Amino acid sequence: MAEKVKYSFIIPVYNREAYIVRCLDSIHHQTKQDVSFEVIVVDDGSTDETAKRVQEYPSERIRYFYIPHSNPCMARKKGIEEARGEYLAFVDSDDHIDERYIEILDPYTGEADIIEFGRYHADNSYIFMPYKYYKEETPLEHFLRSALKGYPWSLVTRIFSCGLFQKPLEYADYFFAEDYYLLAQLYTRVCRDILDIQQVLYYSEPSVNSLTRSVVDERMLTGIYALESVLKNYGESEKVKKYMKAKLAVSIPGIEGQLYQYNRPVFEKNQELLRRTFRKYCTWDILSYIGWKSRIKIILYAISPQVFFYMRRCYKKVKEKS
Repeated sequence: MAEKVKYSFIIPVYNREAYIVRCLDSIHHQTKQDVSFEVIVVDDGSTDETAKRVQEYPSERIRYFYIPHSNPCMARKKGIEEARGEYLAFVDSDDHIDERYIEILDPYTGEADIIEFGRYHADNSYIFMPYKYYKEETPLEHFLRSALKGYPWSLVTRIFSCGLFQKPLEYADYFFAEDYYLLAQLYTRVCRDILDIQQVLYYSEPSVNSLTRSVVDERMLTGIYALESVLKNYGESEKVKKYMKAKLAVSIPGIEGQLYQYNRPVFEKNQELLRRTFRKYCTWDILSYIGWKSRIKIILYAISPQVFFYMRRCYKKVKEKS
């Protein structure tokens, strides 16, 4: 029988030879070393020197697996299947974690199924902090509310009890919002508490060829399909339905704005689909569920997408100069 450990760090990786050592260093140089952990690196068919960097890394904690190139979702699936930890943590290969990650989280692990914590994102020098979980809401409602308010819907900003993975997850080929789809499933399985740690423990410094940063094409539409799947599969309560419709309404202008600016042929092909979907979900009763910035965003888009695109470009130029 495989030896159990306290933490399994799962790292999907594809062609990240320049970043993977920094990622591994951040895990192995933890201030708290008297807790058992493993690092599961799942190589999604890299063609550069990633495998060499991992296999030469001086640590017996690393377990390296290679799979034919598919997508990050399948790499994570492999990592979850191989994990032996009481808690599972996910780290993107071009990011890194705080050296006190285990030291800070470890005292709380006996109390919760999910522990959320802060994330620093270098793209916009912004810090995202988790929101408090209120007992009068369901775990899924907490997740949807937090995502709508801006807390990252990403596996990397949480650690999870291994019990949440006893029942296999349903995976889908969503290039965008795959984490959202998986997290919705995990939050429906919570039996114990959800804790929030108001400290930054995760640092996102995406590489210039990061997948989601470099792709502006029809694959962006899969983000909408992922959100619609959550609404279809878990939209049993009115509150969940409102959260999901609000998230869809807020997401569509951003997707269309990206396509309009960077891929006009795909924009022209799909603009009617996007606007029809927006009209389907953007109703007056969702406005109370979103912040004032998002309200302005969807109201501008509803009045005139062209005006929204213009204001979006102006805002970006001002932000770049500041």
